[in-house]
Amino acid sequence: MAAGIVVGSVPVLRSLTASTIEFLRPIPSVALIPLVMLIYGSEPESALVLVVYASFWQVLVQVLYGVADVDSVVRDTARSYRFSRWAIVRTVIWPTALPYVVTGFRLAAAVALILEITAELIIGVPAGRCQTRRHGGP
Repeated sequence: MAAGIVVGSVPVLRSLTASTIEFLRPIPSVALIPLVMLIYGSEPESALVLVVYASFWQVLVQVLYGVADVDSVVRDTARSYRFSRWAIVRTVIWPTALPYVVTGFRLAAAVALILEITAELIIGVPAGRCQTRRHGGP
């Protein structure tokens, strides 16, 4: 989320990272399953990598859209009142981007659930590793 605010707020960073974001974002996370299996095997970390990868792009893109939607008049007014960068982020950018951030979280949650179930079925990630014993004893 912070990366999206920083990248979206600085036009030079936005233009430098636009091609990378647009290249990596449409890669389906399910297509990364063979690579993740080679690196992590059937450990729970493999499902976590897939879920974080897919969720990251959902939230990042929405935050970028939210930061781009900030009214330039409001931003210029805050600058003319000599707001610090942090004050501009807190009082101008964040309230405008918040609906987009929540939408990104909602989309990411749906994708995360689907990928977790897919990882359990395809990779064979155990659903829960319980380290406790059922029948007493130390």
